[in-house]
Amino acid sequence: MNHHLHLQNIILVALIAIAIGIALVGGFCGFAKFFTGWKTLTRRFPVMDVHRLGKIYTWQNGYFTRKFMNRPFCLFGLFSVELAQEGLLVTACFARRSPILIPWSEIQNVEIKDVAVQITVYYEREESETAKFTIPTEVLTVIQQNVPAERLNKGVSFSELITNRLNHPPN
Repeated sequence: MNHHLHLQNIILVALIAIAIGIALVGGFCGFAKFFTGWKTLTRRFPVMDVHRLGKIYTWQNGYFTRKFMNRPFCLFGLFSVELAQEGLLVTACFARRSPILIPWSEIQNVEIKDVAVQITVYYEREESETAKFTIPTEVLTVIQQNVPAERLNKGVSFSELITNRLNHPPN
């Protein structure tokens, strides 16, 4: 009898721990979606027909600047980025069923940061609300080999950045 009661208590504690874990994950996902403006991003950059170019770059970072925040909201390692003919397919771990497709022409800025390339897009065509994602510098070669130059934003010279990077690799 005592053994049966002990087993029930273990099961009860395990169920409570699982419920708390689910609540914490759900809470984090809601929190992250709100502060990144993910719903706005999914409306701005819906996923259409995508022709993927291969590798998925996991553990990428995202930086989000919103009008109501004093500083960028940073999430480290929570994004997967795939290259496609049409642009960058970005999936957030907190919104796996709602990826975004950033067309090459919508990328506003490209910077090399250490071992990564940081790309910038605007939420609602406003510079005050931006999303930045990192991708490894090796993608520059993949972009050069697979994406026609006319698909890239004329203001952001991906091809110039690629050429400079390939001609002058970091020490």
